[in-house]
Amino acid sequence: MDKGQSAIVNLISGTYLNANGTDSAIIYKPSAFTSPEVVSITGNSWNNIGKYIEGFDFARSDGRDANVIMESNAGIGNKNPNCTVGVLNNATTTTITTGSNWYKANWTNTSSTTTKWTIGNNIITYQPINKRNGWFVISGNISCNNANRTVSIGIVKNNASGTRYGETTLRITTGAQPFQFSTVVYISDIGAGDYFELFCTSNSSGDQITFQDIQWFANAQ
Repeated sequence: MDKGQSAIVNLISGTYLNANGTDSAIIYKPSAFTSPEVVSITGNSWNNIGKYIEGFDFARSDGRDANVIMESNAGIGNKNPNCTVGVLNNATTTTITTGSNWYKANWTNTSSTTTKWTIGNNIITYQPINKRNGWFVISGNISCNNANRTVSIGIVKNNASGTRYGETTLRITTGAQPFQFSTVVYISDIGAGDYFELFCTSNSSGDQITFQDIQWFANAQ
């Protein structure tokens, strides 16, 4: 794919037999191949000589290649939308100004990986135009500065008030002591520009919640 504009490309069920170690089966040159409408590379295989599929970058924050479908190709993993967020030893607190109101959790990411998602601190944004169903697995530990508090966490989509997914409640019995949690969230019909954040609340006003460690995995199929 060397040059084109608004093209529709389907490479399906092909077998690529490279002759030399310097050969490449499929090459995409995005500088000259602009604004493709559809690129689908599915069900192909190669002979493990040279290189297979080159030129795509699914980790870009601008989503340049987010609408490229690359699945079921023998010798390379599927490029379905997925990402990970890691947080280690975060000390930033989230203040529950008014008890039972929900607030976005504050933290700074310490690691992340992404395919077709844009990642910020406690926000992930879906890039592709094609909708998919997805699930999140989130685990970590949180603490509260006060003892004997009921703290809840949940995923919020597009900052929609009152709509939370995977809501989980913890009983914090000791102040300033980390308590572990985990939750699994399923969300259907995730579309382009949908974004997700982790929110929290407490039953008491003025509590300070600390999300010390977080492991967040998102996958869309």
